Amino acid sequence: TPFFNTWVTGILAALLAGLVDLNLLANLVNMGTITAFVFVSIAVIVLRKTHPNMKRPFRAPLVPFLPIVSIVSCIYLALNLSKLTLISFVAWIIVGVFIYFVYAKKHSNVRNRNKV
Repeated sequence: TPFFNTWVTGILAALLAGLVDLNLLANLVNMGTITAFVFVSIAVIVLRKTHPNMKRPFRAPLVPFLPIVSIVSCIYLALNLSKLTLISFVAWIIVGVFIYFVYAKKHSNVRNRNKV
């Protein structure tokens, strides 16, 4: 089990909850959820086009109309959040992408395969 990572994540979440304004934190969570919904809606459209015969564990009616409505609705909701929330979200995304690429550079299977 990921014992260490679970503890580190829990401690960081507790620190954020204690140090960051709760409204801002809630809005950042909302923004993250909205972003996830947008990506899921895009994925539904793309997969229906690129893999039309793929077995699907769920049904999505009215593709691409409903996913497009979902994307537009999510963008509307995101744009109605405060500017501080949007700026904070972009900052966290930049930090996350930086951490991802630093980690990927050290732990890439392709890179490690070339060293062997």
